[in-house]
Amino acid sequence: MEKKMYMEKRLMMRKRLKYPLFHYYGNVTENSLLTLSKYFSETPESLHTAKELRLAQLDPTINNVNSTHVTNYAQHDIQTLKPGSEFIEDNFIVVREELQGVYEEIAYLLQSPVCRMRYATIKENDNLVYHIDQPGKDRFVMVIEGVHIVHIKVKDEIFQQKMLPGEVWYLNSNWEHKVENIGTKQRLALLGCFEYNEK
Repeated sequence: MEKKMYMEKRLMMRKRLKYPLFHYYGNVTENSLLTLSKYFSETPESLHTAKELRLAQLDPTINNVNSTHVTNYAQHDIQTLKPGSEFIEDNFIVVREELQGVYEEIAYLLQSPVCRMRYATIKENDNLVYHIDQPGKDRFVMVIEGVHIVHIKVKDEIFQQKMLPGEVWYLNSNWEHKVENIGTKQRLALLGCFEYNEK
């Protein structure tokens, strides 16, 4: 266990130093945005999966944010766990047929296979508090509806990036970061994991 914790922290520190805070990869097509909006209401809520993965994969000494009582935020899995596979993010690769085209477009933009794609919502005029994600996989984020600002805390400085619908961004979530919904309605976004490359 101690070795695992050491490796997690080492990986997190390496990615903090090696990778940029943000990297813009391009925009998806309007058709992909419409498809994602269309199937959101049919996708079951799955924040419990995110919490279980976090507990299983993130050393609690890395970040002390308590995510057990999040009331302004929800997730809905687009990619689900491959039956019979280990409960890790890499194995959330099963995509529903209606969203296969979206998956292929995102993977093409990122030039990387993608796992654990999911919808994420933040209520209007609210935010997801500062936290750090599991360091094993890299993260992308794309607003589907609404608009948000991501704040990344680096020592005593805070860097911000506004993100608009359709823009696909790498987010260096190895730093403490929060997401602020600056719109007047719920923010709906697409999140996922991949292997970062400068492209």
